[in-house]
Amino acid sequence: MTVPSIRTQAFLGSAVMAFVLLLMFWPHGGGSRAVQVAAATPDYAVQVRLPHPDTGSDQADITVDRRDHGPVQLSQVTVDALMPSMGHAMPALTAAATGPGQYRTQGQLFLMAGSWQLSVHLYGAAGSEVVTVPVTVPAS
Repeated sequence: MTVPSIRTQAFLGSAVMAFVLLLMFWPHGGGSRAVQVAAATPDYAVQVRLPHPDTGSDQADITVDRRDHGPVQLSQVTVDALMPSMGHAMPALTAAATGPGQYRTQGQLFLMAGSWQLSVHLYGAAGSEVVTVPVTVPAS
């Protein structure tokens, strides 16, 4: 039995490391690029999850919790996006309730890749509140 030379061992180690790095950083089609952001108003804590932040059609999942831990009773939740650097503003999308404190939008949120401000408008019996969170839409 022969012992591999140090040069052969170094080459094999480098090849294995290159393969591992390639697997880690290779763009995976259909991989998760989900974005989750959170913000709060005086009355609510809001989490927004974008499963696939992209231009064109998109979905936003919104979770709303009352800061006093009471039940969430909102008459309407809407979401709109603004790209300050380009002056783009997208029309508001009305979110459908999917469960207690859970809402979902369907439709176009982002016109192009870049830095956006996503605003979630909460309408309830006591009035309305808005949270605005930054979202970066990656280039496809």
